[in-house]
Amino acid sequence: MPRAHREHAEWTRERIADWAKKTGPQTAALLESIMGSKLHPLEGFKRCVGILRLADRYPRERLERACARALHFGTRTYRSVETILASKLDQQPLPGDDNNANAALPLHENIRGSRYYVH
Repeated sequence: MPRAHREHAEWTRERIADWAKKTGPQTAALLESIMGSKLHPLEGFKRCVGILRLADRYPRERLERACARALHFGTRTYRSVETILASKLDQQPLPGDDNNANAALPLHENIRGSRYYVH
């Protein structure tokens, strides 16, 4: 068997899942979702390994947040995770996040606030 084929033969669903768990639970959940969406898990291995290798260019914490965002929006591609990281969207709060709801509104004359609607 050629070298490249032997390397692919060493990839297993368990090995990729263990590798993803080292990054975090959101990464593991995303990769499990990718492998589960394919008829045969081997079809998603290349995508999963690509996502895991993004940790070579970005801190693991950012990769974990990017995977959480990808899960939130239902995107299961390498390109979407890479775009989230490149655009620094992983540093933005997710829609509906409780921390985002408690953020103070900026002071500005055009912002009415909740008191405006109470009679």
